[in-house]
Amino acid sequence: IEQLLDVGGDDDAEMDERLMLLETAVMKNAEILQSMRRANRSLESSVKENTKHSEDDDKRAKMLLQQFSTKVINKELRTLSDDVYSFLFCSKICSVPSWIGMGTVFIQFAVFALFLGDLLNTKTATLSLGDENGRRREKAPPRKFSNDIQELLEIGGDEEADMQERLMLLETSVMKNAEILQAMRRANRNLENTVRKEEKNDEQRTKMLLQQFSTKAVEKDLRTLSDDVYSFLFCSKLCSVPSWIGMGTVFIQFAVFALFLGDLLNTNEIPANVETMVRVGQAGAILINFMAQTDVRTSLRALLYQEGVEEIEDNFDGFTRTRYLVGNVLMLIQGLLGTVVSIQLIVYSDNIFDLLLNFTAVMFVSELDELVFYMARNAYLGVKAEKLAEEIQNCEFDSQNRKGVSGYMHVILFAILVIAGYVYFGIIIALQVENTTLPEYVKAEFGDAVNPTLGLYSGCYMMKAGSDWSARVTYEQVQTERGQGRFTYCYGDIRSWTFSPLKIAEEDACGLPTLRSDEERPTSYDLLDAKGDQWKLDSGNPIQSFQLVEIEEDRVAEECGEEFGGADREEELCPILIMDQSFEGFSDDRDWSRSYNEMLVDGKSVYFYQHPIYVGEYMDEKEGLELIFFTGRRWLSTTAKGLLTEADIEGGVDLTSEAEMLSLLRDKTDVTDFRLLSLEPGAYAFISEAVDQANDRGTPLGLRWYHSRYGGSDANFPFADISRPADALFSCGKCDSEGNPCRFEGVCLADGTCDCKHGATGKLCEIKPLGDGICHPFFNKGPDDFDGGDCCVSTCQGVSCGVGDMTEAFGQELRRSGNGFPHCKDPEMVPLTITMNHTIDRGFYAGFLEDSDGGTFESYFVEVSCHGGDEIPLRVALDPEHPKKASQTLYVADQMDACEISFLGIQSTSLFNATFQLIDGYPEDAEGVVVASAEMRDISNVTKDAAFTIPTLYAKCLKETLKDVVDTSTYYSGTYQDEAMEWMNEEIKDGRCSNDQEWRIQRYALVALWRAEGSPVEWVNKNDQCLWSRINCKDNFPVVITHDGDTTGRLNGTLATEIGLLTHLERLDVFTNDLTGTLPTELGLLTKLTFLGYAENAHTGTIPTEVGQLKALEELMLWHNFLTGSIPSEVGLLSNLGQINLQENYLSGGLPSELGALTKLTRLTLHTNSLSGSLPAEIGLMTSLTNVVVTGNWLSGPIPDLSKLTGLDTLIMYTNDLTGSLPSSITKLPNLYTLNLSTNKFSGSIPDEWAELTSLYWMIMNKNQLTGTLPEFLGTAGPNLSRLVLDSNQLVGSIPDSFANLSNMARLRLQNNLLTGELKPEVMAGWTSMGQLHLSTNQFVGTLPSEIGLLSSMDYFEANDNNLSGKIPEELWTVTNMWALYLQNNQFSGSIPSEIGLLSNIWDLDLSGNNLTGSIPSEIA
Repeated sequence: IEQLLDVGGDDDAEMDERLMLLETAVMKNAEILQSMRRANRSLESSVKENTKHSEDDDKRAKMLLQQFSTKVINKELRTLSDDVYSFLFCSKICSVPSWIGMGTVFIQFAVFALFLGDLLNTKTATLSLGDENGRRREKAPPRKFSNDIQELLEIGGDEEADMQERLMLLETSVMKNAEILQAMRRANRNLENTVRKEEKNDEQRTKMLLQQFSTKAVEKDLRTLSDDVYSFLFCSKLCSVPSWIGMGTVFIQFAVFALFLGDLLNTNEIPANVETMVRVGQAGAILINFMAQTDVRTSLRALLYQEGVEEIEDNFDGFTRTRYLVGNVLMLIQGLLGTVVSIQLIVYSDNIFDLLLNFTAVMFVSELDELVFYMARNAYLGVKAEKLAEEIQNCEFDSQNRKGVSGYMHVILFAILVIAGYVYFGIIIALQVENTTLPEYVKAEFGDAVNPTLGLYSGCYMMKAGSDWSARVTYEQVQTERGQGRFTYCYGDIRSWTFSPLKIAEEDACGLPTLRSDEERPTSYDLLDAKGDQWKLDSGNPIQSFQLVEIEEDRVAEECGEEFGGADREEELCPILIMDQSFEGFSDDRDWSRSYNEMLVDGKSVYFYQHPIYVGEYMDEKEGLELIFFTGRRWLSTTAKGLLTEADIEGGVDLTSEAEMLSLLRDKTDVTDFRLLSLEPGAYAFISEAVDQANDRGTPLGLRWYHSRYGGSDANFPFADISRPADALFSCGKCDSEGNPCRFEGVCLADGTCDCKHGATGKLCEIKPLGDGICHPFFNKGPDDFDGGDCCVSTCQGVSCGVGDMTEAFGQELRRSGNGFPHCKDPEMVPLTITMNHTIDRGFYAGFLEDSDGGTFESYFVEVSCHGGDEIPLRVALDPEHPKKASQTLYVADQMDACEISFLGIQSTSLFNATFQLIDGYPEDAEGVVVASAEMRDISNVTKDAAFTIPTLYAKCLKETLKDVVDTSTYYSGTYQDEAMEWMNEEIKDGRCSNDQEWRIQRYALVALWRAEGSPVEWVNKNDQCLWSRINCKDNFPVVITHDGDTTGRLNGTLATEIGLLTHLERLDVFTNDLTGTLPTELGLLTKLTFLGYAENAHTGTIPTEVGQLKALEELMLWHNFLTGSIPSEVGLLSNLGQINLQENYLSGGLPSELGALTKLTRLTLHTNSLSGSLPAEIGLMTSLTNVVVTGNWLSGPIPDLSKLTGLDTLIMYTNDLTGSLPSSITKLPNLYTLNLSTNKFSGSIPDEWAELTSLYWMIMNKNQLTGTLPEFLGTAGPNLSRLVLDSNQLVGSIPDSFANLSNMARLRLQNNLLTGELKPEVMAGWTSMGQLHLSTNQFVGTLPSEIGLLSSMDYFEANDNNLSGKIPEELWTVTNMWALYLQNNQFSGSIPSEIGLLSNIWDLDLSGNNLTGSIPSEIA
């Protein structure tokens, strides 16, 4: 075959040769086929010989062989389709098979017709079978292949055919012939094997042969296992892959069906009814469902007959009868579950489309076991599963041909199941036809945004059945006295529910609906389907709200009585409406009543829409009666005039007549035409919130009210303006001990009136006696504003406030009542305590003495009055005969001021003596005190009538805010803290007390700082502190405080301890002032401080150790004060410190070694103090130092190693007691610019290593004990040297020639040494920048070089006390800037030239002690 296929594969071969080869191959194939046919015939003969005993078997075998051979070789035989359509032409007319075929076809046609009709009716989206452009795709014609051998031989015979096409056809033919050959060879091998087998039973041998040829069930007496995974359950080995596949699939099927069934049972949404077409479709779908349930039929037969168990057991190792039964039971249960779920979904579907979807979904789940088996058979689930599936398909066993009923038991049981399904379906139909699934009563609630009178149709509606078995029901209103309406389902362009009045005929209700559901519901039978829809008026405007609910059977009588809101009311409706006192009531440009009585006509209550009408107690002559009545859904409050038209007015309707108003209301209302009375546009009106059956009380009690507004020009009924609520709420004005009791402990009398207590008034005692000037303790609580303020002096209004309320004071029971406010509980008030004691000579009462007026002394008065007597918190008469130390606490207004305490009526001036204290707060012995008290005044020796001023009380909020930072002992003390409190107290009077506690504390601290420092300028004011002149803020907190005494006035007070409260401070710089006192330890609280400067003040005491807490500090500037003590070692904790300046103080002790930790310090300035001890070695660790000044102290010892201070540029340590040689470590300071070690006790020579100090500008080493010569390197290594001061040492030798290079030298001081030699001209000529030259008190010889005249900038020269000789050079007199010249005690000779007059700036001139001659020139004057 491979050779045949390769024919023509060589591209170089000639096409004719290829054709010839292919034609030869075809001929050879034909010959092979003929040989195969002969072999088949021989085999058929063998089979016939083996089947002689059964002629029928022989015929079947010949037929089988003939069919197989023909199909394989020629592939020309086909079979009829395996469906009922073959019944239509193969069966006899009117036979059972013909009826089965026709019935099945009819059902299929009917169902598909129903599907199509429903889809078209419901306007659902159609499924497109076209391409994306809408064109229908044409099915490509199938390819036709000839498989006739003769036709194959004729391929290539058409000379007109294209050679390539002929090649392709021939190659295809070869391929097909190869496949046929392979099939024939396999068939021959099978036949040969069959012939060789000798079986005892010919029938069995025939069946095996049929099995090899894949012709199952030739005589329909062989059966096979079911092609599904349930066969896996009993044919596979336990825990094998196929067994797990089977169990997993079964579990999934059971789980899905259980979920379906559970959801269906929980929702319980069987449609109320369905269309006829849907019902026919349901019946057909149920039949199809049963016909498709092969699992039920197969499992029933297997369980009943257990056919082929022995054969199956022989073929499968893992098979057991128990597993066989379990697998088939599971299959049966699964089939039954699928049937039940399918039927449930079918009857739950209310349209054909849902029916199709639901049925298809369940059928897919039912066929899942077959689908998984198919996947296993085709190797999708592994090799083992494929092998087992193939074995299951090939396994055949005998069918048990039972006779009688037992042979058809599986058919009988299945038929019973079908009948049960249809019985259930019939029950559902009966329930739907009888409307038992529909609610008999529903309750409707209508909104009123457009038409308020729709509320008349709110209520109960009863179902009325339709006219035929599938017709929709209607619902008609039960409460016909309120309105008559009907809900109807309408067909047409929009199929939905509608509402209309009953006066419209039912057949016209769809054409003239008042309301329509905006949602199309083509399958709806239940009115409640539309409960969530948007309902609209016939004009298209949606109504405000619409609600539909079902009424349960046991609540029908209660919900659907004739009265709106339920059955006839058992309770009596409230006859009197009163406006709740906590509400303002109706307010407009006229006055409205606060009480309304039930309208009575002829002594009887009258009703409008089953609700009472109320008439207001107030009546305006122009507007007439005030009326409150029900309009169907809302209550309306209006005046009689608002109901009248011009015709009514002309008719003389009496606006004050209740009877005429009732008649007018009824005449203007038509409950059958959706029309209520009309109001004149602009008429006064208030409208309540909407009332539904749930909250209708028959009265407007408890309802919210709104102002009215009117719509367009044709609108004659106002709307409730929801954006403008009225401050109104009604209560019932008739008391009832249980349901509506009298308020505030009032007693309800038998006639429904109240006996009020505690000063309350009103029909229900609802009017509180607040603000009447009389304290009623019952109302003295917060919700009642503490009786409207009547119980406290500062809030009570009226002439009788506090009169006679005091019966006890200062521990005495008063002989007669006094004035006061003992019941004051207002938390806004503050306590003011008077602690008093008095003494009196007891002989006065013994009759031995008389008072000065000759009368008796029975009592004296203690009075506290404010604002000139406008407020009197206390006035009591005390008995002088009972002296006792006692306290009396008054409750007065916060920040009470302009008050005084008076003693009046003291008759015995020589015998009476009283003392008292005023306390801001409670007495010291008071229990439960939580507010700290402070003494305000302490007065003694009150012997006569006198008055004493009471200081203004601090604001409560101020004390509360500052309670943790201000000591109460400073209150009213006259200290700067008290002054700060007074300032802030006055500020609060003018504004309000801030709720920001930290902001208030910061403000107090600044004011205290201002009061303590004695500022000549009031830099605080009422503005925010961040706007004050000395303050800079960040995030609303002060961060910078500065004050320059030279520019803004010198401070002469102290630094307040409250500085510690300004915890946000970052810079504190108060310099050049006269501040005294110590630095407060509270400075340590300023942890954010980076700059602390109180320089040039007069502070005393020590530097507080708390500065060690200022971890953010970068600069410490306390110079020029009177500070004493040592430098605290805690300074070493300030790791961020960059500068320390403590100069010009009185500090003592040594430098703390902890300074070595300040690695960021750049400047250390400590001069002019009394510091002692040696310099700590740790100073050499302060690697950031650039400037060290410790002048004017008592420091001793050597200079430590400073080689690590490479950034040092200034080292000044003069006027100390430092000893030792000059440190060579200074050589390591390449940036050293200024070096001053004068006035110490250094010894030895100047180190040669200093030659590396090339940056040195000043070298000052005078007043030490230095020896040796002047170093040569000073002239070569220090060209920048500007000042060299080496006087008052023990230096020897001459001035080095290298000094000629000191062209930048401005001051050279070499006096008081042992220097010798001549002053060389060439050296002096190089000093062109010299300003001061000091050479005195040495041993210089020779003449003074004339080059000195080149030093034109010099203003000071001294060379006295040397051995200089010769004439004074004339060039010296040209140095005209000279103001001091000292040449005395030398050996100069010659005269004084007149050129000396050129020294016009000379101040000091000394030429004494020389050998000068001649006269003194006049020019010298």
